[in-house]
Amino acid sequence: GVIVLLVGLCCSVEVDGQALRALYNRGNATFNMGTTAAQRSFTDSLLANPANDADERALGRVFIARAARAKGQARRALEMLDSVRTDPDKSHSLVRYAIPNERARGLKSLKMFAEAMQEAERSHRFAVAFNLREDVLSHWRVNSRPTIIRITWFVPSSIWWTRRSRKNRSIG
Repeated sequence: GVIVLLVGLCCSVEVDGQALRALYNRGNATFNMGTTAAQRSFTDSLLANPANDADERALGRVFIARAARAKGQARRALEMLDSVRTDPDKSHSLVRYAIPNERARGLKSLKMFAEAMQEAERSHRFAVAFNLREDVLSHWRVNSRPTIIRITWFVPSSIWWTRRSRKNRSIG
């Protein structure tokens, strides 16, 4: 009887992590590709049926804050995220990533760029520390910036054309 109990506890931890990942994926799919009605339905279900697990409740609050930010209520979203209490030693890495990531997005929409960068770096550190793949987590696309810079570097500017035409006129 004791062995079965231990096995059940061992498996429940893994199932909770999978359930948390499923909630995160479902929420991201709803907000990235869903309609406003689907987003409202998703957040209403989170409010009506609060989870028993502290990590699932915290992740649910992240999506509720995301809905508030999408409505233009970034300050309210940040207040919601500030009210979420998680134990840094016990909470799941996905929750420790999602909260600062959403805070960064809220701060960015309030034009508080310095604070937003600090939160984005904090969420990035959690993603790296726990080997969370950023393409799966839908993190801000930082890797595309060097490509854009390389592409725009070779676009001729008006300064180049002016210099070239003056050089041609002085020769001729």
